[in-house]
Amino acid sequence: MTYPQTIDLARVLAMPYWRRPASGDTDDLPRFQQHIDAHLGIEYHPENSHYDPLFGWFTKHHDPNAAIR
Repeated sequence: MTYPQTIDLARVLAMPYWRRPASGDTDDLPRFQQHIDAHLGIEYHPENSHYDPLFGWFTKHHDPNAAIR
């Protein structure tokens, strides 16, 4: 039942904008949230938590300090 959403999520994560290196742009997280909301049809509220895999992925790929860790 989640197959269409899985494909839509993969499409968002594979977008060139989200695959590029971290820019440190403060609008990146709200923009990411909007893309998830629009493409998956869910209301995504990012949480800085080990239990939020999307936020973990976002942080790993778009936090300019993540490369240092």
